[in-house]
Amino acid sequence: MGKKQIIRLTESDVHRIVKESVSKILNEGGHLYHKDEDGNVWTNSKETYRGVPGSVYIWHGEWSDPEVLWDGVELNANDIEESLWYSYKEYCDENGEEPTEDGFDEWAKTEDIESYLDEAAWVAKGCP
Repeated sequence: MGKKQIIRLTESDVHRIVKESVSKILNEGGHLYHKDEDGNVWTNSKETYRGVPGSVYIWHGEWSDPEVLWDGVELNANDIEESLWYSYKEYCDENGEEPTEDGFDEWAKTEDIESYLDEAAWVAKGCP
């Protein structure tokens, strides 16, 4: 059996190690997210979806689709992006342009994204 090695850590060493570990987990694992029994959503995300005020963009990490919180509803961000892409593609077809990722991002800056979110939330609520 080998000789045991003793490692001495100061309180500041432990604090630094814990802080670095938590930071790494948060950066690699996405935003913290919780929905309680009353349906209230809690998250540490401060990001908006495409800059829309009042929206919250939640990235869950590589293992799950991101979500957009809008008007009390959780929306699949990939579904919203897909809907926007089809609208962009129609715009390109009407104007004889070739759709590109960069073109899509520029086009989206001029669109009323809030209306897309309103429509998606309306559908998610059962079209009341």
